[in-house]
Amino acid sequence: MINHGLRKELLILHARDENAMERTVPGDPRIDMIHRENAVRLAEIMDENGWPGRSLVGEAGMRAAWRIAQNATTELPFQRRALLLLRDAADRGDAPPWQAAMLEDRICKTEERPQIYGTQPDWPIIEPETVDERRRAAGLMPIAVEISERKRRL
Repeated sequence: MINHGLRKELLILHARDENAMERTVPGDPRIDMIHRENAVRLAEIMDENGWPGRSLVGEAGMRAAWRIAQNATTELPFQRRALLLLRDAADRGDAPPWQAAMLEDRICKTEERPQIYGTQPDWPIIEPETVDERRRAAGLMPIAVEISERKRRL
């Protein structure tokens, strides 16, 4: 059963995050503060409920939770914990596996080690010759298609 109050809270947190990123320049300490505050609240939600997946907060709430975790790059212990819970939710079908893949790559980039799925532009990929197999398993398109799509959007 969807928890509409929790869904709404996650959407508000995510909107606050997006709003701050649109109104400030990269590196502005206010962005890190918002990311940190959102991570603290999402950690509390995870303590109470596990990963807020589709069955708890619906598609939009689940996506908002993932974006909050994805943006909390100064909060590595939080991101690692979120990744474990997100993987478990993906294994149960309560979240798409590509969300866990993208969060894992973000953590790799923050830790300055090669990414696994190639979701972070211009960052080295471990074993690039097999990246499309890993991407396929995570529900991601082949890397050449993603790069072409990125270029098209620019």
